[in-house]
This record gives sequence, C-alpha cells and structure tokens, in this order.
Amino acid sequence: MAKIIEYSKEYEQAVRSLIVSIFVDEYGFENYRESCANAKYEKYKDTNGNCWIALDSYGEVIGSIALIGLGEAEAKLEIMYVHNEYRGQGVAQDLYNALYNFAIENGIRKIILGTYERLGRAINFYKKNGFVEYEHNNYTYDDKYFYLDVV
Repeated sequence: MAKIIEYSKEYEQAVRSLIVSIFVDEYGFENYRESCANAKYEKYKDTNGNCWIALDSYGEVIGSIALIGLGEAEAKLEIMYVHNEYRGQGVAQDLYNALYNFAIENGIRKIILGTYERLGRAINFYKKNGFVEYEHNNYTYDDKYFYLDVV
C-alpha cells in the first residue's frame, strides 16, 4: 500500500526522475526530456492547486499527480504518473482520490486534462473516474481532451 502525501521540495529530484523515466523513456516523448528534468512542482500551490506523491514502504517516490488552478472553480489535472511496477495496485486511484477531495474542499467545480492517445491505460483510468472526452479547438500538443464536473 502506498502512502500519499503532499509534495515537498525534498522530493523534487525523485519526482523529476520518475516522470522522465515514464513519460520520456517508457513512452518515447524525448522532446520533453529537458522540461521534465527541470520541472518545478511548487507552482501548483501558487495557482490554488496542489501536487501529491505516492511513496512505497521504503519512502521511495512511486507516483505523482498535480492539479493546477485555472481561475474561478476550474483546474487542470496536469501530471499523473505511477511507476510501472506499481500499476494496477490502486496507487493511481489513491493519488486521484487525494486530488479529487482537494478539488471538492476548495470549490473546484470542473477539472480538465489533456493527454495523448498512446497513453491508453491512462485514458481508460480517466474514463473510469467519470471524465468525458470533448473537442478542443486550441492547438496544444495533446491528442485527447477530457473534463469532469466535480460533484
């Protein structure tokens, strides 16, 4: 069972390494290596969002999720990663539950996200948790867009 805690700076390098190992090395998004390797996670709290991490029984980072505030009652699920050895064990759901509860407690009424078609397992997870796909007219690098009305 993973322990879910709010992100703190002491975990910065471990979170960066986790995300690079998954997003870049596992899924092949090489053009994001530098931005992932230098990402700042304090920014989420600066936008009325937050970031959480999952720790294994040894205190190692095995997952992360973040929510960035977009203004009045709306936020974006910006990162969600779980180490491949821990997938299917409820870690992603525990991370998501922390994010969802935070959204409720902080008056967030809508969560959006963009993802990539090749991340099929993640897309299935989002759909299982009530996210609905929608058309997105603004160009970004994402292939698929989803939203969730927080209740």
